[in-house]
Amino acid sequence: DIVGRGQSKVRKVELDAPVKQVLNCYIKAKGSRKDAFYVLTCDDKIYRFKTTELMNASISNEELSKVLVFDLDKEEAEDDLGDIESFTVRGDTVLFIMRDNDEMYIVQDKE
Repeated sequence: DIVGRGQSKVRKVELDAPVKQVLNCYIKAKGSRKDAFYVLTCDDKIYRFKTTELMNASISNEELSKVLVFDLDKEEAEDDLGDIESFTVRGDTVLFIMRDNDEMYIVQDKE
């Protein structure tokens, strides 16, 4: 569920799996990604939405800008990487760590 001021519900967005983590990157600073809301789902996919679209009740769910930034199932890897534990975003770079793994993984989020 997407809620606005005063916890009033704006919309409900359906995804293929439950949500594990969200990160709002709505930044007004020049040169930064200005309008991004990231969602990590329990099936290890990271999506990007536009925050302003999510908060605008006049835009239907079908019209939302939903971008699949990363899908662990589609990555070619010799070893099973495991589950994504958590992630963060810096500029156009998505960084995440895997459960039971000490390495940091990097994905470029190109618009």
